Amino acid sequence: MHPDPAPQAAPKKRRGRKFLIALAVLAGVIVIVSVSAGGKKDQSGASAQVVSAAGGAGNTAAGVGAEARDGKFAFTVTKVETGVP
Repeated sequence: MHPDPAPQAAPKKRRGRKFLIALAVLAGVIVIVSVSAGGKKDQSGASAQVVSAAGGAGNTAAGVGAEARDGKFAFTVTKVETGVP
């Protein structure tokens, strides 16, 4: 009779797959954080600068419902919606 064959070593597990999964999870977390933080910026500062620069030294900014003129164009803001990016 023949002797029993030697036991085979267990196949080595791939560490690269775990590394790629961890990297993908980290990238997903970074994307979620940057998207959720992006909508909370105060955007009124930029529009206020544009209004004051276009309005001139003695003019005041028009409010909601008031007509604002810029040369040959006239604009009227009817409503303001908050939280819109």
